[in-house]
Amino acid sequence: MTPNIQALHAVGMAQRVSANNVANVNTEGFLPSRVDFETGPDGEGVRVQRIVREGSHETRQRERRREALRREEREERHLEEEKAVGRRVRERHAEEGLRQAGENRRREEALRAEDERIRRADEAYFAEKTLREEWLAEASATDLAAEMVRMIENEQVFAANAVALHTQMNMQGVLIDTLV
Repeated sequence: MTPNIQALHAVGMAQRVSANNVANVNTEGFLPSRVDFETGPDGEGVRVQRIVREGSHETRQRERRREALRREEREERHLEEEKAVGRRVRERHAEEGLRQAGENRRREEALRAEDERIRRADEAYFAEKTLREEWLAEASATDLAAEMVRMIENEQVFAANAVALHTQMNMQGVLIDTLV
């Protein structure tokens, strides 16, 4: 494969990555990617070395916190279900009029422990609510201006390599009507 064809493949991949970044500009928490290039075999041409997820350390930490919040929300739903069961247990106890001192004390302690656990969960929820709302309001980390510049650069590099490949093929006697 000629160096120009390698470059066309590499630049095409870079263009697809940039297009994906632009397409996800409004996706909450999206971290854009970039393409790192390396020199091709025998020191000729260029190829994709790797595709790297961008984003600062702080952005990655925020994404980890978001995932932790999602887990907490699942646990919170579970606690709400337990809280409803606790209410039903209390209502049943009141309705049945269970007045046995030892049994009532044990049940009350269990209910107090459950109420305390629910209170702590509520405190944690409300303490994180503002932070959660800020995170959810944040769009992706995609910089549209930088992506547009990359896409224009990719277009120019692609066109230059297509012209070079066309010229090379013409010199070898092969006619290519259009490559681009």
